[in-house]
Amino acid sequence: LTTCNGPVRDKTLAELQRCTYFDKPDRIASFREILEWSNGKYVINAEFKDSEAIGPAIDLVRLYSAHEWTYFQTQN
Repeated sequence: LTTCNGPVRDKTLAELQRCTYFDKPDRIASFREILEWSNGKYVINAEFKDSEAIGPAIDLVRLYSAHEWTYFQTQN
């Protein structure tokens, strides 16, 4: 769906934000930006790509009081 190749887990946020979608100029948003945008109006379904992301993601959920409208998945 984007101009970038390879697994998301292998890229930094800066690298991901240089990717563009094929059908629109929007960039990939950070988890923080998604939480700010949603502000409880939408349920956020986030997937952990690696275990190092768990702590920072939970910290952001706490910061935005997003416990009731954010949930996480993992493949492992």
